[in-house]
Amino acid sequence: KPFEVLIFDEATSNIDAITENKIIHNLLRLSKDKIAIFATHRQNLIKYFDSIIIIHNGDIYQFNSLEDFKLTKPDIFRLTIPN
Repeated sequence: KPFEVLIFDEATSNIDAITENKIIHNLLRLSKDKIAIFATHRQNLIKYFDSIIIIHNGDIYQFNSLEDFKLTKPDIFRLTIPN
């Protein structure tokens, strides 16, 4: 069935990094030209996404790209920023 939006909630939370990487690349390929929403606690995944929204202590922070996130350097939480 055709779809416009895919939602993934912790889709890679219990797997190793190699398998996670394969799954993410396949999901991104399948959702090309679609809206894909990934809810995750894995900070290393933010490098794959066009937009980043972080919810922290009830506050919402939006970044338009990984570069935007890096430039803003939010001090309220310490994230490992992927290359």
